[in-house]
Amino acid sequence: MNIDDLKRFAPGGEPVILAGLSATSEDLYEAGIDTPPRICHFMAQIAHESDGLQTMMEYASGAAYESRDNSEPGDGRKFKGHGLTQTTSWANHRAFKAWAESCYPGCPDFEKMPEQLAQMPWALRSAIWCWSERGLNRYVDKNDIRSITKRINGAFRFSDHASPRRIGIAFKIQDRLFYGMASDSTRRNYNRRPVRAPARQVNLSYTNRFAGADSRVGRILP
Repeated sequence: MNIDDLKRFAPGGEPVILAGLSATSEDLYEAGIDTPPRICHFMAQIAHESDGLQTMMEYASGAAYESRDNSEPGDGRKFKGHGLTQTTSWANHRAFKAWAESCYPGCPDFEKMPEQLAQMPWALRSAIWCWSERGLNRYVDKNDIRSITKRINGAFRFSDHASPRRIGIAFKIQDRLFYGMASDSTRRNYNRRPVRAPARQVNLSYTNRFAGADSRVGRILP
């Protein structure tokens, strides 16, 4: 995906994030995120978690996380959400560090400098690590957005705006990148397997400036 492709579904995305995603697409292929459904679902999750590709660091202070897999006072703030899927806590920063050291020798020490996870390419690589560690490709292949969202965010609720919005982003990415609006180079790289989501009515009016599904999508097909 090039920057113009990314702007089609995230027009408010930060230039540094868009450029980083475009430059590190090889990392997606290596993680097996290499079919339209896998790309659509992955991008939908990171777009939601990063506020439309606008931030690589959680807006909240992190104070609420003091007791969540942390070891020292102040770790909640120090290890608040970093990266495109908001890697949180000392334990998760430590786990990502171990993975990154095995894949990218010489990478930063994410325990000592957790803010490095809020920089490209590590913001994307932490999202890929999260995706791979949780084995999310297998849920994409079943079109199981419930399980994907639960394993990234801990919940799937049709009653709030977040879960329908993830569906809306996936549809928009599918429409913009794989159904005739992407650049020629992007279209050539992928087949056209459709993205599908749970069969029930959802209120896609919750989809915002970066996640709006087309108005013709009233029912999410099984």
